[in-house]
Amino acid sequence: MARVLLIEDDVHIRGALSRVLAERGHDVESEGAGLPGLQRALEEPVDVVVLDLGLPDVDGTEVLKMIRAVRDVPVIVGTARDAQGEIVRLLDAGADDY
Repeated sequence: MARVLLIEDDVHIRGALSRVLAERGHDVESEGAGLPGLQRALEEPVDVVVLDLGLPDVDGTEVLKMIRAVRDVPVIVGTARDAQGEIVRLLDAGADDY
């Protein structure tokens, strides 16, 4: 299965998503902030990144742009934000799904 990097600041959401993905056979790594997640995404082999936007240290949009500047790993944005303009903007910025 896939090696997933989950970048999510909410400990309960991070735990639940990690658990569900692991139960389905994925190898899950997680970070609770943007910069440590970015470092992990750039240094470790991952098959997909699941990225929250509301991170405590840097906005997830900036993390997406930084990942895109150097890697072509698929990035799925997982967030409660649902404004159509925001979705389009993030897909245009390089997200593979929202």
